Amino acid sequence: MKIKRNLLATSAAVTMCSVFLLPYSSSDGFRFNFGYPFPYFTTYDWPSPIAANEILLMRVSIDLFPFLINVILIYLVMHLILSGINKLRSSLSSEKTRN
Repeated sequence: MKIKRNLLATSAAVTMCSVFLLPYSSSDGFRFNFGYPFPYFTTYDWPSPIAANEILLMRVSIDLFPFLINVILIYLVMHLILSGINKLRSSLSSEKTRN
């Protein structure tokens, strides 16, 4: 199977947008996990406010392995859907040429 770069970039974008569009998957009051189907983005809710020498990214953790698994899963689902649509289109167009 040849990897389509446009489809891979789209699946990575969909995976990253899932953090903002889908609700968090688990929380223990201190840590919130985001990402679908596997959580890969974690934010930490520290009781103290952000200090002057601290940036917001210090309270964020991104786990790359679940992120890559999510990208691959979304890529495969999108590839299967698009290949099914293409087969359906080709069968409909071949039916029209027979008639």
